[in-house]
Amino acid sequence: MQAAIAHAGAAPSWITLELTESLLMQNSSAYLERLHAIRALGVQLAIDDFGTGYSSLAYLEQFPVTHIKIDRSFVTPLDDPRRAQASSTRSSRLGVRSA
Repeated sequence: MQAAIAHAGAAPSWITLELTESLLMQNSSAYLERLHAIRALGVQLAIDDFGTGYSSLAYLEQFPVTHIKIDRSFVTPLDDPRRAQASSTRSSRLGVRSA
């Protein structure tokens, strides 16, 4: 990945690698090490469709993600603004941006 970034003349921070929640839940130690190595390059990591699978914000703490793209089905039940705010606050405490 580092060679491809250099060849393209791109800054690593310009790149966001999107991963699905189900892919992250496979959680092998080798996979987790690769994610940390990719993140160490400066590449952004995003979880796409969060809320369609395991959906634990606490579980995400072990992953070096920078963005969470929350699936609409996860937030639709949050018709109470206080519940929606609590979910957003938890993401912020993890140091990730949610969309």
